Formats: sequence, C-alpha cells, structure tokens
Amino acid sequence: MPMKSLSKAKPKALAVPRAPSGKSKSPVAGESREVRFAMIREAAYFHALNAGFTGDSAEHWFAAEREIDRLLGRA
Repeated sequence: MPMKSLSKAKPKALAVPRAPSGKSKSPVAGESREVRFAMIREAAYFHALNAGFTGDSAEHWFAAEREIDRLLGRA
C-alpha cells in the first residue's frame, strides 16, 4: 500500500493583541501608538508581578500608563 505524503502546510501564527488604532502616529516623542501600547502592556505586567498579582488590574494599567507617559516625556 502506498504511503501518503505529509502536508507541508505552514503552522498558523498565534494571535497577538494589537494596539487599538491603526498605524497613526501619536504625539508621544515620535513613537507609534502600537509601540506605546506594547510598552504600557509590559509595564502593567511588571506592576502586577510586583504586587503579587493581587489588586485591581485597571490600577496596574493606569500606573503603567503614567510611568510610560513620563518616560516618553508626555506627562
């Protein structure tokens, strides 16, 4: 009986959350909205980590926004 060949289909990419508004530039030191969003997302994770993943996730996010805006000279 002949063997069937295995398909060489490419694996599907994992879905990655995207920043909320296209590729328009924000007035934040020339950084795109996607870059700012990614920076806030990562900072919010570390805020939550430092708090032992307790507390309000929105507060972690808002603290991260303030931190990143300060870093980018927006605040």
